[in-house]
Amino acid sequence: MRLVAQFTTFAVTPSLYFPSPPCLPAPPDYRGHVSLECHEDCSIAYHLTCWRKYKTECEQKTDKEFLLTPCATPDCCGYVSMVVIYDTKGAVKAKVRRGGGRGVDL
Repeated sequence: MRLVAQFTTFAVTPSLYFPSPPCLPAPPDYRGHVSLECHEDCSIAYHLTCWRKYKTECEQKTDKEFLLTPCATPDCCGYVSMVVIYDTKGAVKAKVRRGGGRGVDL
């Protein structure tokens, strides 16, 4: 079963367990989102604007630097195995994986 959780106030996906206020006072113009996928099947999604803020907060410069970092979902011992970038229509724009580089699976 796929679990979608919210880590900080930057996350897009609401959580039943840890609700928090949105990261911005008003919803941004939707320009897509980024999802951190855990090898234990967790997923945390961020608005692109929120993703940039979160990367700054974590002192990560590239999406690839999040790979193999611990999963932020409570009670999960997994690690981030993939970063998926979605476009404005919700289609996968790119996937960043360890060893696989950046690309789109068709």
